[in-house]
Amino acid sequence: MKIKRSQLKRLVAFAATTPFALYLTIGVYLVGRAISPVAGGHPVLYTPDVIATQSYTAQVNRWTAELIALDSTSGHLLNTPPDLYTLSQDVDNLAGAVTQLDQDVSLLDPPPALHGLQNVVLTAVHAYEQEISKLSDWVAAPAAARQADALQALSAAQPYLTALENNPWRTSK
Repeated sequence: MKIKRSQLKRLVAFAATTPFALYLTIGVYLVGRAISPVAGGHPVLYTPDVIATQSYTAQVNRWTAELIALDSTSGHLLNTPPDLYTLSQDVDNLAGAVTQLDQDVSLLDPPPALHGLQNVVLTAVHAYEQEISKLSDWVAAPAAARQADALQALSAAQPYLTALENNPWRTSK
């Protein structure tokens, strides 16, 4: 049996490309398996929209933790005897933190479904900006009336934080 030259070339080309294609397929499979989340023992493939939503809600959870820390620190500062120098530094740190938080929330574009969640976060951040402004006023001129204003502003900001903590987008998995 004689093999034509063209058939021999095709056979050699097939023999050369088959192992390459096999190795490429196995490599892609292994990389995909390594980076895919696993649910029920099987890899799950997410669309880019789902990944963006999960990433944004994870960021919202970090922002919520920062707001909880701001709330706790503000409450502590308002209920401790004033050492004006230390208090002034602490309030400056809080003002910087809440300003940075406002910028972070404003500059990160949420997925389309989460624009409402971004508004909830921004509302809470703005309420704490108002509270820290009142706290700064109290530190600048310590008086019982200004302290009461700062406490009232803190009380006004806390429901926004509670609304953020209980938001279904933030709490659902």
